[in-house]
Amino acid sequence: MNNLKPFSESGVEIFDMHHKRYYELLLLLNGIVENKSCSPDLPTFMHKLSFFAENFFVDEELILSKNLSPNLQKHKDEHSKFAETVEDFQKKFIQGDKNICRSLYDFLTAWYYDHVHNFDNEASRFLIEKGV
Repeated sequence: MNNLKPFSESGVEIFDMHHKRYYELLLLLNGIVENKSCSPDLPTFMHKLSFFAENFFVDEELILSKNLSPNLQKHKDEHSKFAETVEDFQKKFIQGDKNICRSLYDFLTAWYYDHVHNFDNEASRFLIEKGV
C-alpha cells in the first residue's frame, strides 16, 4: 500500500525537520493499516499526530509571521481545517468506525501532497528569498 513519494528537502531546516517527521508518521499509519491493528494502535498514533501537528503548526506560523508572509492567514486556515478533520477522525474512532484507519491514512496522504509538497514548498521559496 505504501506508494508515498518521499519528502524532498525545501532548504528551510525547520520545515524539512517537520516534513520528515510527518512522512515518518504516514509510514507508521501505513503499517497500522497493513497489519490491521487499528483498534489497539490508533490511540497512540493519534496522540503522536496531535503532538506533532501542534508543534509543526506553531513553528511554521511563527516563521511565516516573523517574515511577513502574505500567505500566513491561508496557512493558519489550512492548519485549522487539518486539526478539525483530525478531531472528527478521533470522534469516529470512538464511535466505532471500522474503516477509520484507512480513511485517516487517505486524508493524511492527500494532505501530505497538497500541503507539504505544494503549499509548504511555496512558503519555503518565499522564506529562502527572504534569506531564511
